[in-house]
Amino acid sequence: MRSEVVTVLTEKLGPEGFDALDRMIEEKVRQMGVTKDEYREILSRLDLLEHGYRELKGEITELRREIRLINERLDSLNERFDSLRSEMYGRFDSLRSEMEGRFDSFGSEMDDKFNSLRSEMDDKFDSLRSEMDEKFSSLRSEMYGRFDSLRSEMEGRFDSFGSEMDDKFNSFRSEMDE
Repeated sequence: MRSEVVTVLTEKLGPEGFDALDRMIEEKVRQMGVTKDEYREILSRLDLLEHGYRELKGEITELRREIRLINERLDSLNERFDSLRSEMYGRFDSLRSEMEGRFDSFGSEMDDKFNSLRSEMDDKFDSLRSEMDEKFSSLRSEMYGRFDSLRSEMEGRFDSFGSEMDDKFNSFRSEMDE
């Protein structure tokens, strides 16, 4: 097939045109192509890259395994924290209920004591008020009695003094008339 292409090109371009085209193609292939040493160097670099890729792939696989283990540990820790949190909330709820019961009991006890003390104080004040009312009534009666007796005594004295003054005045008038 190559010979057929060469024959057709030689006929169309002529021998000099074909030679020029052949030189140009060889030059382009040479410019674009690689030598065996360059090819070996590229293969060596590709081998290094492939080896590095395999190492990286292994390291990534190992890192993924370690990350999975870390995630499992974190999941385990989360479960333990959830368990501890639930236990703490349970204890707090229990303690709160116990404290509320104590406060309610203490409040009821204080209410009972306060009501008892208030009742006792009310009774004492009622008793004291009754006692004071009796004393004031007694003192008032006594004071009214004393005032009545003083008034009677004073009225008697004023009557006596008035009579005496009338007598003296009459006697003085009589003396003056004489």
